[in-house]
Amino acid sequence: MADTSAQYDDAFRGAAEAFKVDPDILKSMAHAESGFSPDVISGKRLSSTGAVGLMQFMPETAKRYGVDPLNPEQAIFGAAKYLRDNLDKFNGDYAKAVAAYNTGENRTYFDKPDWHKSLPGETLGYVDKVLKRAHDDSVNGVTLVKTPVEAPVPVVAPVKPTATPAKTPAEASKAPQEASWGNVVRSAPVKALAGVADTLYNAPENLVNLSKMVYGAGATALGRPDLAPNVTAPTNVAQNALTRMGAIAPTENMTTGQRIVDTGLQAATTGLINPASGVRNAMSNVVKGGIAGTIGQTATEATGSPLVGLAAGMATPALLEGRAASTAAAAQSAQARNAVRDQTLQAGQQQGLMVTPGSVKPTASRVAAEQIAGKSRVEQQISMKNQEVFDSLARRAVGLPENAALTVPAMKAVRAEEYAKGYVPLTQAGPIPTDQTFKQQLVDIAGKFTGPSKSFPGAMPDEVKKLVGSLRVGQFDAADGIQMSQTLRDAASGSFRQGNNGLGHAQIAASRAIEDQIERQLAAMNNPQAAQMLQQFRDSRVRMAVSHAVEDAIHVGSGSIDASKLASDLQKGKMLTNELETAARFANTFKNVSKSPANIGTPGAGSLFGTGLGSTVGAVTGAVLGGPIASVAGAATLPALSAGTRAYLQSARAQRNALAPYRVDPLLAQQPSSPALRNALIGLTVAD
Repeated sequence: MADTSAQYDDAFRGAAEAFKVDPDILKSMAHAESGFSPDVISGKRLSSTGAVGLMQFMPETAKRYGVDPLNPEQAIFGAAKYLRDNLDKFNGDYAKAVAAYNTGENRTYFDKPDWHKSLPGETLGYVDKVLKRAHDDSVNGVTLVKTPVEAPVPVVAPVKPTATPAKTPAEASKAPQEASWGNVVRSAPVKALAGVADTLYNAPENLVNLSKMVYGAGATALGRPDLAPNVTAPTNVAQNALTRMGAIAPTENMTTGQRIVDTGLQAATTGLINPASGVRNAMSNVVKGGIAGTIGQTATEATGSPLVGLAAGMATPALLEGRAASTAAAAQSAQARNAVRDQTLQAGQQQGLMVTPGSVKPTASRVAAEQIAGKSRVEQQISMKNQEVFDSLARRAVGLPENAALTVPAMKAVRAEEYAKGYVPLTQAGPIPTDQTFKQQLVDIAGKFTGPSKSFPGAMPDEVKKLVGSLRVGQFDAADGIQMSQTLRDAASGSFRQGNNGLGHAQIAASRAIEDQIERQLAAMNNPQAAQMLQQFRDSRVRMAVSHAVEDAIHVGSGSIDASKLASDLQKGKMLTNELETAARFANTFKNVSKSPANIGTPGAGSLFGTGLGSTVGAVTGAVLGGPIASVAGAATLPALSAGTRAYLQSARAQRNALAPYRVDPLLAQQPSSPALRNALIGLTVAD
């Protein structure tokens, strides 16, 4: 067959001289690319990969170098420039430069000492053929260019077409421009869809290529890369069509970051293809696909091994699902463990009580915010506000106006009112016979002391013994019973104040036994008047009991209550109404923000960035950086930051978020409908 390559020798010599490359290697590359076939050079026959012309330029690469790939002279000059760029990148290493022309110059394996072991079999064969042919005078009937020594080689200017003008050597010598981020982001989803379509179309050919790759990898591992078969590039029908339509923009010469983003977006797009049970499941597929693609490509870039990237990408979704499931299990456990505390917090917040968010969930951001604000100072301010709520709950519990002071006389006035309403009418009820329940209650009162008194005769206090003995009667007059009950309750308050808790509890229990007996007698009368008296008696009993609880919690001389005393009553099992129980539970759980004003002292504890250290640091920093004005501004900035953070921690938003929802069903824990398909799509994207 006649050698048709000689007609391009002047162009090879000119391009080689212009860009200082070996003309024989340049011509050898042309032979390896197109074989100087007229059909390939003219564009009548296209490569399955979409490469065009004598030097087999991809459209994006041809656009980058400003050449018409179907114009042989322009293609030769563009290829020379591309080769020169690769030589500059790889310090004059022709083997790397030629390999990069075939497989792309941005592969990370070129940075490794044994980079050739990571090359695809097709590229290894390409480099071997090009370099061998370049050092023979004639290979396969192609006469190589031999540059004369006696005269300089003229630079042959390419013919300039009207559609795509060629760059001059000076213009072409400029570094190629990076791919546009806009093109990368816009094209990635379309490339993903096209890739899936082309994979289905090329499935038989891909299976053959896969077997070749496995064989080639084994041969290379055994030190015989020459035995690695060439992989046939598939025909990307969908991608080529969408590229011609403009749906896929040129993304040649992507940076490492762009390749990672590109793969991540493509893998996320494949998540939409995977079948899903609902919108949330589809979102999970998209997110996990994006993360898997990003990790897979990052691994490829870091190691230079596509197989490592493929393995990392395909393993990522299962790891994410396992981690999310573990997080969900931990959240469920925490939710169950904190259920009582959370209920206490929610009930308190409904009444206007506040907490420091870090005391509920001490995340790093919450702890840092409280340090900036001044943890003690925030607790002081919240305690002052909570005190107002505690007092309001106490007033509401005993039925006092919002502006009424909480004092011992006020509580006695409440009891006097209720005594007149609910107790005095019962004085006309006549004799009240005692029943077995009443007798058992007396036995229970004594029983708390009877056990130890068998071994220790002095264990039962004389006061309790006398009290129980005085109540062992067959009946009592209603008026006397009412008076006795009131006397016992007043005496109990005195006993508690004196520290005689045992006697105080016995007196309260005895008072309750008498009143319970009166209630049972009224209920047994079974007439409307008795029922009305009974209801009023019960209401008065509750309000009087509440007044005793509030009185015990009053901080005498302040007009307020000490919520910690309500908490103590709660621990002792005393009867508290809804409002008082809410206050008591909250104060018992969140003690640092339930301190009474008497225990706080003067508000204004320091903070990390307060008016002391914060102002000093800010002033000095401002003075160093900007002079007097900056010093003044700096002195005010850090204290303002501290004050602003305190205000935020006490805001409605921060309080709503204090009890963050438990992530019992995180998005990444969603299981795909088809894990095998999901992994295949991710693997396809990362491998591509």
